[in-house]
Amino acid sequence: MIAEKISGYTWSDMILKTIIYRTPELKGYGFNLLTTYLVLIGLVLLQYPMCKWFDKYKRKQQSIRYWLTYL
Repeated sequence: MIAEKISGYTWSDMILKTIIYRTPELKGYGFNLLTTYLVLIGLVLLQYPMCKWFDKYKRKQQSIRYWLTYL
């Protein structure tokens, strides 16, 4: 939804009545490959500290909270 607003589209543009490549309202919709990769790398870097924290928490609490092995 954020990317849709940045691109200048509305939520109603996403309600399709035909095949996506035949929809003239969505001509040029989307981002280039470089932007997609940058967003992906940014998300991974954002989530890494949270995953590291959870790994430490899970290792410390493993004997107390056995159910953490299922997460």
